[in-house]
Amino acid sequence: MFCFIIRLFQFYKSPSVKINHNSGECIVRVYRDGQLMRAIGVDGFNSVRKLTIKGPINAEDTLFIKKMMNLEELDLRHSCILKNSRQYLFGSCSDSKLDRHFFEGNACLRKVVLPENILYVPEYAFAGCRQLETVVFPNSLKFIGEMSFYNTRIKELNIPKSVRMIYSNAFLDCHYLENLIFEDGKTTIKWKANTFKGCSIKRLYLGKPIGRSNSSELYDTSCLEEITLGRYIEDVYIDFGDNVDTIICMGKNPPNLKNHFKKTCMLSVPKSYYAKYWLHPQWGKMNIKKL
Repeated sequence: MFCFIIRLFQFYKSPSVKINHNSGECIVRVYRDGQLMRAIGVDGFNSVRKLTIKGPINAEDTLFIKKMMNLEELDLRHSCILKNSRQYLFGSCSDSKLDRHFFEGNACLRKVVLPENILYVPEYAFAGCRQLETVVFPNSLKFIGEMSFYNTRIKELNIPKSVRMIYSNAFLDCHYLENLIFEDGKTTIKWKANTFKGCSIKRLYLGKPIGRSNSSELYDTSCLEEITLGRYIEDVYIDFGDNVDTIICMGKNPPNLKNHFKKTCMLSVPKSYYAKYWLHPQWGKMNIKKL
């Protein structure tokens, strides 16, 4: 009841906004959804390049954001996207939902920070955003939709340990993607076909188990140079490719290798586990050094 009263009081507060017209940076604090256009105004609509939103927003607000064609950076970390105002008043805004095709084809967006409570990035949400270099996922994220980041300029990607599924072609043709990180976690992550097809991944950090599949369904191995296997990796089903020259294993026990690997790779392992890798029938054939 007390929380409801606080939200009801805030519901009628006016938004606060700070705009630096020189840098194009804008920070908006809204207390109810539907206030964004009023807060930023026409001048801000044309001049804002970096936008941070705090508080609840709705479909009307997101449509306004989409039309800000000079927008380069969008920070939604402390916002929640609502279907209606009742969600905020009654404290039921536990998860935000982006629209399908949310920012598809935007020509200016370079960086986006997604809301902390989002569970799913929908289909085509940022597809064709050819200037998009950085995306920050929240630790609540569970699913990344089909074609959601197709043909963007993302260079480094950090997949939270909370993610359970990445759908088909989610990062297809992200030609600039070189560093791919799957955060450490015990739960298996699954994917559909061609998740990272057409990417130029050089460094892969695999921190959580991934489902059985041919590596061609996950990424192109032709550019891969370095792989790090986290402490929770017990089985390796992916193909390392022929160009990998450095492998780092953090696990106490050598993972089971199910696919091709190059015997001339340099293998780095923790000092205390060196003997286990040296005695292993497959890992022991590599050039092993202690971390």
